[in-house]
Amino acid sequence: VAERRRDAVVAARDEVLAATQRALVGRELEVLVDEAHADGRAEGLSGAAGPCAVGRGDMDAPEVDLVTIVAGCDAPVGARVRVVVEGLDAEQNLLARPVGGRERRRAKGRGAEAGA
Repeated sequence: VAERRRDAVVAARDEVLAATQRALVGRELEVLVDEAHADGRAEGLSGAAGPCAVGRGDMDAPEVDLVTIVAGCDAPVGARVRVVVEGLDAEQNLLARPVGGRERRRAKGRGAEAGA
């Protein structure tokens, strides 16, 4: 009985998570870059050729919540990048691209320009 209840709760949680993530498709978000990959190959995540970044929005905790994979982004770790969400991967991670192409932002606390 306990196992069935747990399974039902987990299934309900997954449905809510998927709906919440789908609602972000087409929206703009600011993402904090946690990983930068010049070759587009983030470990454990599928990526396109070219640079990509893995980051999180302000509603996501590091190493706990889902991530945002930003294709075509060469921003360094610590940079904040404005993105538009284009879809989801199989694990419900957000798939995004930088807004306006090659936007430049300052990396927090670094004083250097950061590419997006």
